[in-house]
Amino acid sequence: MKNFCQGELSTPRLEQMHLTRDEDCELQWEGDLNTTIKHMFDEMNMQNSQAVEVTDQLLQME
Repeated sequence: MKNFCQGELSTPRLEQMHLTRDEDCELQWEGDLNTTIKHMFDEMNMQNSQAVEVTDQLLQME
């Protein structure tokens, strides 16, 4: 994944990002905006790959 911003990024008042997934709410901040977005991207990819594995296993059972 490429950085969200290639240059110097200053968001002095930004301390957290509010995420809403389904009905769950969670606060997340990984030190800076680029790292936070990368962490979210990696987390989504991990969840998607787990869903694919389960789907593949179910298809093999048929």
